[in-house]
Amino acid sequence: MLTAIDPKMNTRLTLEQINFLIRSKPMRAVEGGIMTGPVRLSYPSLKERAKSLNPSVEGKYQAAGLIYHSAIGPLVELCKSTARSAYPSVTDPGIFLDKFNKNSPIKDQSLKVNVADGGREPIKGTSDGYVSGLPFFNAKSGRQIPCFKAVAGQWVPILPEELEKELYGGAWVEMKLICFKSTTTANPGVALGLQGIWKMADDNALGGGGAGASAGEAGEVVALGVEDPNNIVPNTGASSGQDGW
Repeated sequence: MLTAIDPKMNTRLTLEQINFLIRSKPMRAVEGGIMTGPVRLSYPSLKERAKSLNPSVEGKYQAAGLIYHSAIGPLVELCKSTARSAYPSVTDPGIFLDKFNKNSPIKDQSLKVNVADGGREPIKGTSDGYVSGLPFFNAKSGRQIPCFKAVAGQWVPILPEELEKELYGGAWVEMKLICFKSTTTANPGVALGLQGIWKMADDNALGGGGAGASAGEAGEVVALGVEDPNNIVPNTGASSGQDGW
C-alpha cells in the first residue's frame, strides 16, 4: 500500500482513494500473463503508433505504467520465467531485471527524474508523475490495443475517437501484460507486450501522450469510476502481496 502521496505524483486522488484502487485489484497472474492492478498511464500512444527511432521500422502502439507500490511479485516472476525459457544457459534471470537499466522491462522511476529532483539521470526535466524508488514499465503492441471503460457497471469498448480523452497520461487503468524474448540482438533480455487496457479512474493529466481530461471534464472522483470494483475487472488468477521490488 501507498503510505504517503509524493507531490511529484501530481494526483488529485486522496491516499485513501489510491489505496482503495490498489486493494480492489492487486497485481495478479492470469493465463498467459498478468493483470497489473491500478497503474497510471504515461506517454500513451494508443490511437496512433508511436514514432520509431529507426525510420525503417514501423512504430508500435504503446504506453508506460506507473506503479505506486512495491507489490509487483507477479510481474517480476513473469519476466524471470520468460527469461529462463528464452535463455536456458543463463543461471540467474535476474540479470535482465536491473531496475536502473533502461532496457529492463521493469525500471525505477528515478530514470525519468532529474538529478536535481532526486533522480539518477542528468535529463532536461523530470517527467510528470514519476517518483524515485517506485517501479514503472513500458509495454508495446504491433496491433491496436483493445481498450475499455466502465458504463453502468459493465465494460464497453472505448471508441477510437474517444481514446485520447479517456486514456490520457495520468488516467488510472489496469493493463494485461505478456512477456516475450527481446527481438533486439543488441539488447538481449525480455520485453513486455500490451494486450488490453481497462480504465479505472480519472486524475490530473500528466505531460505526454493524449490531450488529457480537465478536472471539469472528468467530473467528481466519487466511486472512482467503479461502483463495485469486484464486478468490473474479473479478479481471476492468483493475487500476490509479494514485494518483488
